[in-house]
Amino acid sequence: MWVISVLNRLDDAGPKISFKLQIHSSNKDNPDSNPVTLDLSVVARSQLDLRGVSHPSQVVLPFPRWEPKEKPLKEEDVGPQVTHIYELHNTGPSSIREAELQVGWPSRFRDENLLYIMEIKTDGPISCRANGSLNPLGLQLSALQDTPELLGFLRNGSSRRHRRSVTSEHDYSSKTLNCSNIICLQILCVVGRLDRGQSAVVKIRSRLWAHTFLQRRNDPYLLNSTVSFMVTALPYRIQPTSLPHQSTSMGTLVLWGTPDVSFAVPLWVIILAILLGLLVLAMLTLVMWKCGFFDRARPPVDDDISDREQLTSDQSADA
Repeated sequence: MWVISVLNRLDDAGPKISFKLQIHSSNKDNPDSNPVTLDLSVVARSQLDLRGVSHPSQVVLPFPRWEPKEKPLKEEDVGPQVTHIYELHNTGPSSIREAELQVGWPSRFRDENLLYIMEIKTDGPISCRANGSLNPLGLQLSALQDTPELLGFLRNGSSRRHRRSVTSEHDYSSKTLNCSNIICLQILCVVGRLDRGQSAVVKIRSRLWAHTFLQRRNDPYLLNSTVSFMVTALPYRIQPTSLPHQSTSMGTLVLWGTPDVSFAVPLWVIILAILLGLLVLAMLTLVMWKCGFFDRARPPVDDDISDREQLTSDQSADA
């Protein structure tokens, strides 16, 4: 005999569920069996995965035909776009009712901007606020479109990054810049209910403040944002002994490359160099002509030989 039971709505269930089993038969002597009680333990367990991706993963400076403006008006005047995306994914089996996600954003070093935040976007049951203003200079936003393909990188799991070790030096000599040695903008996000297989996504779009790094050429830097989450409640009366939590970091590398010479040299410089080369060639030709370089002795022809023989024979006859 098999007993199949489907249990629904266990939100208010206690630590165990009891089943009372008894067999009823048509046997007149013993129609009912002894009752049996079966107890099943109820536990709540949920696992969440924190994933992230930086787009681009590295920025190469300097840019050809681009210079930072002293008074930027548009976000393109500041530097290249850098976007970090974080995804909190519930792999189950239980749901969560609420969680907190915190991001430490590498914003400033002393009075210099690093990653200048333009806007924060969310997807799913999540809302965020920062402890400072976004885009404080009021730069004009560009018409760049979102890149949904970045979410595909997250779901592949290949973009997971582990925490990197950092130094405690408060200077650029550390090369790794994070919340331990620079000023970070703190972003707090509240995550609502996430059932198994659901996700909450935070997208932070910023601009690399290129002027800060152009003053320190040939030094590579790693800009690290730190992100952590902690589940605060599950939608069940039975709570687990420990709630899920995790922390990690996301890095954007700033490198230096050799500029393209064809773009670095202005056209008028190339034309002037050609003209000067032609002028030097003409002067060398004139000097060589003055020195007689082009005056060479030509070999005698047949008429000259006949004249010389005739002259020689006439001189012999006179003698």
